[in-house]
Amino acid sequence: MALLFVVGLLSLLGQVVLLRELSVAYYGIELAYAVALGIWMLSTAGGALISRNGSASRQELCYLLAAFGLLLPLDLAFIRGIRPLFSGVTGAYLPFHTQILAMTLAILPLGFLSGLAFQRAARLHIASGGTLARAYGIESLGGLAGGLLSTVLLMIRVQNLATAALCALVAICCGLWPFVRSDDRRSGTQRGYRVAACVCAGLLITALIRDSTLDRLSTGWTHPDLVEMRDTPYGRLAITSRGGQVVVFENDALSYDTEGTSAEEFVHLAGLQHTGPESVLVLGGGSEGLVAKALQHLPRTLDYVELNAAFLEIVPRYLPREIRQSLLSPRVRIIHADPRNFLEGSPNYDLIVVGMPEPLSGQANRFYTREFFEQCARRANRNGIVAFRIRSAENFWTPQLSRQMASIHRAFKSAFPHVMVIPGTTNVFIGSDAVLAYDPAVLIGRLEKRGIRGRIVSGPFLRYMIENDRFTQAAGTLEKVRAPENTDVRPICYQYATLNWLSKFIPAAAVFDASEPMSWLRTSRALWVALVACLAALVWSRRCAVLRRLLLMTLVGFVGMALETVLLFHYQAKQGVLFQNIGLLLMSFMGGLALGAIVLSRRTGSIVRPAGFPARVGSLFLGGAVLLGSLIGWRMHAGSDVGLVETSLLLAASGLLVSGIFACAGSGSPVDEGRIVGPLYAADLAGGCLGSIIAGLVLIPAAGLDATAFASALLSLLCFLLL
Repeated sequence: MALLFVVGLLSLLGQVVLLRELSVAYYGIELAYAVALGIWMLSTAGGALISRNGSASRQELCYLLAAFGLLLPLDLAFIRGIRPLFSGVTGAYLPFHTQILAMTLAILPLGFLSGLAFQRAARLHIASGGTLARAYGIESLGGLAGGLLSTVLLMIRVQNLATAALCALVAICCGLWPFVRSDDRRSGTQRGYRVAACVCAGLLITALIRDSTLDRLSTGWTHPDLVEMRDTPYGRLAITSRGGQVVVFENDALSYDTEGTSAEEFVHLAGLQHTGPESVLVLGGGSEGLVAKALQHLPRTLDYVELNAAFLEIVPRYLPREIRQSLLSPRVRIIHADPRNFLEGSPNYDLIVVGMPEPLSGQANRFYTREFFEQCARRANRNGIVAFRIRSAENFWTPQLSRQMASIHRAFKSAFPHVMVIPGTTNVFIGSDAVLAYDPAVLIGRLEKRGIRGRIVSGPFLRYMIENDRFTQAAGTLEKVRAPENTDVRPICYQYATLNWLSKFIPAAAVFDASEPMSWLRTSRALWVALVACLAALVWSRRCAVLRRLLLMTLVGFVGMALETVLLFHYQAKQGVLFQNIGLLLMSFMGGLALGAIVLSRRTGSIVRPAGFPARVGSLFLGGAVLLGSLIGWRMHAGSDVGLVETSLLLAASGLLVSGIFACAGSGSPVDEGRIVGPLYAADLAGGCLGSIIAGLVLIPAAGLDATAFASALLSLLCFLLL
């Protein structure tokens, strides 16, 4: 029983470590979570399917745990070195197939060991008189503990590398413990194993002591001029400095640099639209210089809201003197809060400058949706100005880039009657309830009156930005291009940004529009064939009891992971702290799995498995899955703000339903439970793999979070055919 718990704890803790590292390696894009979870489940299923004659032994399980502990830190080092290993050009994108291959190589070994360890531990448990459902529950309880531990460690500022070293140390110690306690004479192989395990444990203890040095060295592989790095609740912050220029990276994506003129262009183009802003709100970007430039418009008060406290703690010491002094100005009030939460109870402002990161992830996309712009509109005074920016191409917009801009433009226009877009290498969007100034002479007059002398912003610059041909062309393109507005429920801008990135490797992605139903009908013949094949398999599988159970668990695993993916993405869209709390959320799902499996194992143990029991209880759980998917879809469609507690409860309910059906599928099996444990567990994981990847890459971008939840409810309804 203890070993089952340890297997679950190490599996989930190691999984969270890898997910965080992959998130950084893939620039913080949440699709990495969905794909990585799918690959993890597929590799775990492969490990669970490996079988051999005879029963499992405790010694063999200890070897597996020790191997897990040895591979985890090596895997972390591999992930941090993916780009230097596979690319000869620093900072260049890897080819798409290379990225998928690298992710698979990073996850496959540990996922395989995790599945194999569970199968061996479950066999030992069943051989000692336990049940498959109870083994599943105990392993899930271990996963619950691992998820909680991963979140607590990051909250107390334990870095991801130290968490990996701690997880590996526990794995090696667990693999070594039975041999330490044993009093019998050991073979030469066992003595060698013990010595090697002790050496590895010593190295891991050293790594825990010197974790900051190792962190700096390994992060420096991709950032040669690194001066500081830290894992924060929102991702990894890295700061480089060279020749007086400070560059800040979030999850390895460029956030800003201190020697550019983008802050000056952005703030002055927005601030000059107001006759004289007395109250200013800057959301993010203060360390870039947005606060310093906003102070040049002579406001009486300026509120600067920073989402990530680490920016305020470690970045200022490396900044130029002008930016440091601006943050110390008596007119500036610095607030550490989530901008969306702050806007709920904030005062009104004359000028709101949104300096949040690009909408290339769900975390950042939440600051470019209709709901967020409506919040800004409610906090803008009469004739107030709200502005944000999006990186672009100065001379040519690809179809995907045009749709991305149009989706944000539509969301912005839904909140403001008057919108101006000033194109360039960075597009500046300005909105107000008053008519905006299109006459360059008006803007130049305000610039001179306020005594602003910029490095690039001047009278001729303002005249060029307003009167050049691109200004009219951009406005026409945004009105002409058809794209759904970007919302919290359907983050279509995130999809377009992803496709725009994908078009760098697959040119066809530049013209594909997944938001249009006809695009799917023209290109999804394979999906129709797969759907018909699945329906045929549902009917045909009823002729074989074992096959019916396996197919049922595949579909239920698909539904469970689809709902989990929907809830994780929605939590990120609303709260933005998935990097910190992903372990806690996965823990909630595992807690539901544990509860359902343990309760059902007692139920099946107290009754001598009457023929109707699995079908009756299975119908109850499938009905619950239909209701849960419908509830989640309805809540998201209504735009409800779901926090950590509610998301955790919904994840726990999803896990409870999956494990309940798992227990029913294993109860009263026509074959021995010890023989069906591997295939049934593998079917569950294979379905979860498909659910995670298809929901993350296809359903959510194409149909939205609410529609994906409703589709999961419909699939749960089809599962009644397998009871």
